[in-house]
Amino acid sequence: MHFQLDEQLSILRDVVHACLHGLSGTDPEEQWRALVRDLDLFSLIEAAGDDGDGSNLELMLVFEEVGAALLRAPLLDTLVIAPLLLGCRESAIAGGLRQAIRAGEARVGFAWQEDGASDFAAPVATRITERGTRLFLSGSKKAVPAELPLTHLLVTARAEDEDGVSIIVLPVAGRDLREEVYQSFDGRRMMDLRFDDIEIDRATILHGGAGGRLLVQRVAEHAIAASCAESVGVLRRLVDLTVAHITERKQFGRPLSEFQALQHRLADMLAHLEMAAAASLRATLSLADDDLRTRAVLAAKITVGRACKFIGENAIQLHGGMGMSEETAAGGYFKRALTLAGLFGSSDQAVRKLAEAGPIMPVVAYG
Repeated sequence: MHFQLDEQLSILRDVVHACLHGLSGTDPEEQWRALVRDLDLFSLIEAAGDDGDGSNLELMLVFEEVGAALLRAPLLDTLVIAPLLLGCRESAIAGGLRQAIRAGEARVGFAWQEDGASDFAAPVATRITERGTRLFLSGSKKAVPAELPLTHLLVTARAEDEDGVSIIVLPVAGRDLREEVYQSFDGRRMMDLRFDDIEIDRATILHGGAGGRLLVQRVAEHAIAASCAESVGVLRRLVDLTVAHITERKQFGRPLSEFQALQHRLADMLAHLEMAAAASLRATLSLADDDLRTRAVLAAKITVGRACKFIGENAIQLHGGMGMSEETAAGGYFKRALTLAGLFGSSDQAVRKLAEAGPIMPVVAYG
């Protein structure tokens, strides 16, 4: 697939690439400071957009570079999900948090996942209870990114008298949150949270009802598109590492890259990479189209998820047993690829949803 960037997009990609090149493997705190505070990534993305409000293409390019650098700083929740949720409501709390994100002072975690729920369409069990004039939050959330200390949580919950979804801004400081911190499959810090009758202010509820559920669905589609772009960056780097490995390694007196069977395997890996990149681009370009967005994002989720499995497994196979070792970069990229493939639901779940949504292109009958 040939996709030509204009000058502005090329400059953005080169700037982000140059910044990330020296950050791979560094402390997440240093990564955050370099990207959000020093580089001012949030404003950079906004300024690159033609309409002044940011562009989905800019985010795609940034997240591809994030994936290629295997960056650990949690950017998805703060730079993609939070601005979308906060931008749909005019309030002092939303505006203040958005300004804090822009200044690099706020780190936001989106607390949406619950036991038995792996995608955004699942019913929400966390409840908002009203007692007199006071509101209380009860329930639990899982798999909240915790690579860096969070300043705010955006929590999905359900009021007692509604079937929709409410989004709550919850400052972390001073809250008695029950946390269980652990490592995910790719070695990143995550945490499970429990809210035991935590009192909240009515002004911190940004959205509610059926409109809140529709907004969460829209935000989910943007988040999936960004994670697909990150996956493409991971897979591109994984293919490059594999090519370098079989070019350098020798067997029977000649490089592994000269064996025809391995050349065919690499060709298949590259084909899956190009399909994943094309699907990711299509999803990104469709985010502003209400009629096409859901189906394009689901198609990308399926295509990229399958590419993560195929390219990752074959990269490890071509590296041999050393591919799964901590000393080999391919192992870390493989783990990240599989983690991203399962983020916001599996490819199998996306297949079922796409079947219900209908084809991306109109079906034309001939004859």
